[in-house]
Amino acid sequence: MLRFFMHNIASPGVDVSKMSMFRARFEDSKKGSCADSHLRSKNGHFYNLFTKTVWQGTHHKCPIIIRILQGVAQGVSTLHLSQELVIDRKHLLKRRHKLQNFVDEASIRIPLPDTVTEVDEMYQNAGEKSVKHTDPNDPPRRRSNKTRGHGTWDSDRPPVLGIIGRESGQIQLEVKHNSARKDLEPIVLKATQPGATINTDEWGAYNKLAKADRLHVTGSGGIYC
Repeated sequence: MLRFFMHNIASPGVDVSKMSMFRARFEDSKKGSCADSHLRSKNGHFYNLFTKTVWQGTHHKCPIIIRILQGVAQGVSTLHLSQELVIDRKHLLKRRHKLQNFVDEASIRIPLPDTVTEVDEMYQNAGEKSVKHTDPNDPPRRRSNKTRGHGTWDSDRPPVLGIIGRESGQIQLEVKHNSARKDLEPIVLKATQPGATINTDEWGAYNKLAKADRLHVTGSGGIYC
């Protein structure tokens, strides 16, 4: 990561001759924050490892940043992470949203080739309700976010929309801010072919799919999968 950073900050006018000094200072700072070491460019500006990243302006130690990234990737709730790391929940949620936005912007999505697809949305604290966990190293999921009803992005329980091709087995997943029609329908249409059959539950957000050149078939909670 250090080599990547040094390569990419050379363009703003960084004095490359001082890179060895920067490397030494970076090694000395390992016990502190990842951003403790700074390098001054020729224009007088200071840069560190996290300049122009989601972590700019933070003072977290490297193990904390790694744990945050790990928790986000694993789907650990922001509330649980904030309690574990003793970090303000609002601050952590803001960083999480930025990371999720970066991933979404970098995603390349093309319509599934299938003539029949399954569509449903799930929420962070759903699933594994009756799965036994006998391994002490794999404890049951901590259901720390017990918000009732359909969750939202702002409540840290955003819907994850899943679209699966019945023939190909391909799946597209996307985190949405809400589960309203305006949030879900455009994604479903982009992920499916005109004329395709779309199986969903009876959630109202899917009611207008038949008017968009799709054959819409409904079934009660999950039996269509």
